[in-house]
Amino acid sequence: MTNYKVKYLIAFIYFYSFFLYSQEKHCITFTDNTYACKSCYTDYYTYTDIDIYKIDSIHYTRKEFKASFYPYGEKGDNFFLLDTVARFLPKKIKRKVHNYYRKKGMDTTAYLFIQEKDSLPAVVLEKNAAFIERMGKEKKLHIKRDVIATALVFSIFVKGEIYQQVVVEKLKE
Repeated sequence: MTNYKVKYLIAFIYFYSFFLYSQEKHCITFTDNTYACKSCYTDYYTYTDIDIYKIDSIHYTRKEFKASFYPYGEKGDNFFLLDTVARFLPKKIKRKVHNYYRKKGMDTTAYLFIQEKDSLPAVVLEKNAAFIERMGKEKKLHIKRDVIATALVFSIFVKGEIYQQVVVEKLKE
């Protein structure tokens, strides 16, 4: 095997181990030592664990976290594309989140954020960070360490249950 292939294989095993560890939940720990987990049962097209027609309310908070960033390049979720969900969002956040999803349609991209043993694939609303553009142009994908992200953490209340969705608002190097 060439040196390039060995490096690629090691990187693949490294990232795959994160997915094995977090098979049931994708979590992220914020700078205030709180955390949010997104259920894997909430896949990118259907929300089997959230009955969107029984949502009581949606609340959100802004939180920051520090993580390694990997341009995951997988299909992002489309939860906030749904008008049934968007009607629960405050106007300012609805403009920011729902309109972004409507503009992108089914073409949202998830990026991977990694912290020690946890990982979280998440959509980034404002792709104004220069390093995302640089990483997108490079042929080899690599990790950007110590990225600071501002996230919108949504708590979705459905008949006594609370579900969470995380959308990354901004990134800083």
